[in-house]
Amino acid sequence: MNLLSTRDASIFSAGRAGSRASPSMVPVAPRLHHTKVPSRMVARSIIVEKSLGLNRPVRPVRPEDPWKAVIEAEKNGTALEAVVKSFNKGGLVVSVGPLKGFIPYNCMLSLKKGHTGDLDYLVGKTITTKIVSMQGNKREIILSEKKAQQSESMLLLKVGITVKGVVAAVEEYGAFCDLKDFPGVSGLIHKTEISWDTIMTVEEVLSKGQVIDCKIIDVDAAKCRLALSMKQLTEDPTKQTLDRVNWGVTRNLMLEVQDLVERLKMERGVDEVYIGRQAQERSVTSQELGVYLTREQVTDGFSVIARIGHSVQELLVTTKLERPEMKKALTRAAIAVNVSVVGSVDGI
Repeated sequence: MNLLSTRDASIFSAGRAGSRASPSMVPVAPRLHHTKVPSRMVARSIIVEKSLGLNRPVRPVRPEDPWKAVIEAEKNGTALEAVVKSFNKGGLVVSVGPLKGFIPYNCMLSLKKGHTGDLDYLVGKTITTKIVSMQGNKREIILSEKKAQQSESMLLLKVGITVKGVVAAVEEYGAFCDLKDFPGVSGLIHKTEISWDTIMTVEEVLSKGQVIDCKIIDVDAAKCRLALSMKQLTEDPTKQTLDRVNWGVTRNLMLEVQDLVERLKMERGVDEVYIGRQAQERSVTSQELGVYLTREQVTDGFSVIARIGHSVQELLVTTKLERPEMKKALTRAAIAVNVSVVGSVDGI
């Protein structure tokens, strides 16, 4: 019995014989039309499916990369909880989530006094730590329990208070100081914050083990950074009023001051510049010349102070210029002779 119609049979036979069928004879697949389903219809469909007990497949959510979280914690100074897994000669092997970490013995606070290396009592315990360093290629973290405690202690410190400390180390750029009343907390006294006097090396003033008073000038508890100053315990000599200076007769006029006097005489509106009193200060304010316009009442003019090294020199300027114009004239003259500082200071 022939199940193919005459037309179908001719197409079939043409295909088998390798002949090319005409386009009108080739069957065409039905065209599919894609219609966008409104979101409200999708929502209704989901509600219906749930009412019938049907569950749609849920896409798996990719877990957040734990290394990124650690990088963020290091950036913000956030503490991390570390679980002790084991120990070796160097310290504790810990885990921070799925990541491996290590706490050196010198960064620990949880050690019993006189321990002989048996730290089984710490295995399984959780220790609050902060990051010291990270090895991205191995995804390993070096942690410190002391740093975490230091951060908490630093929250009690405020800028401006005076603290007592012990010099722990002296470096070329400054000295590190351990605070006596805050165990585990140390700060840096930069070389420029040691003295108002110019010093060549830190060792001129500080040595390891020396007990000193210092002032807190900056606190960053999150990153465990503390900036200290010794010189700010005393007033800046350049800001002291002139009534504290022991004036005397001018004996030796510095060459830099002479240049300033000659240049100041050339300013329009300045009638004359006279040499006034002279004094010697205990502290070296600056090795470079600084010029200050005082508020001292002077007949027909102003009093100008020139400071360099230990020397303080008074200059009396006769002029009809008002104070703002006089300050501009002083600034121009000072720039012409390469003066480092131009300002004003209270007079006697």
